Order: sequence, then C-alpha cells, then structure tokens
Amino acid sequence: MSLPLLFAGILTTCVVLTTSCEIQKDAGANVIPFEMNKHVHIEGKAAAPVKDSHTLQVSRNKWGGWIVSAPAGINYGDPANGSISEARYTEGTTVKLCVSNTHLLPFTITWTGDCNGTTRCIDVVMDGDRNCHLALTPR
Repeated sequence: MSLPLLFAGILTTCVVLTTSCEIQKDAGANVIPFEMNKHVHIEGKAAAPVKDSHTLQVSRNKWGGWIVSAPAGINYGDPANGSISEARYTEGTTVKLCVSNTHLLPFTITWTGDCNGTTRCIDVVMDGDRNCHLALTPR
C-alpha cells in the first residue's frame, strides 16, 4: 500500500510494509527505510502547498442567455463553440459570471442558487462547490 505523505514540508510517498515504511523521494530515488513511530529527518526541497479546487456549475431557464466566466472555463449557450456549463477553479478564486446577450431583448435578470443578484455580471468566490442558476424573464 502506498500513501502520499508530507514530512517537514517535503511531499513523499510512504510504502507501508506491516510495521515499517519506506520514504521515496523523486520517484523512487533516495529510499529511506524506517520503523513506524520513529522520527525521520529528511533534507530536500519543500513541496509547494497544493490548493483544493472546486466545481462551478451553471444552469439557465428556457429564455437562454449566453453565460461566460472570467477566468475562462464556463461558456454556456455559445452556439458557435458548444456549451460548457461546468468548470473547476482553485480554492479562493473569484469567478465573474456574466450573461452576454441580454441586449437582444429586454429581460429581467435573476441569479439564484449560490449566486444571488439581478445584475448582468455576478462574482462567485470558490470556497466550495457552487451551483448558479440564471433566470431571464421578458419584461
């Protein structure tokens, strides 16, 4: 059984063998065996902390609307490029969702779900998975 571990800021792999473990750095180089419950000193370059990522999913009602995001990822309702209604963003990213074709007809805009508002663009902080729904209603 192999487990990814972080020892003193160094990302390693621990191969569990009953009561002992081998720490492998750099894809198998520098294998260091040690017994469980013992302290091990490892020197080397610290791994950068890995941030979580979360899913942003958008939906819309029958009146449509072309929803795009910045940073890029969501491109929902674009007849030329297909529809992408779900994207992953790094923890803490602020994503701006905008409906881009409301100039064609006068619509009332309502964002619901994890997005609440009535403006053409809305910001979503990605601190968890998010679902946003756009409702366009003719005036």
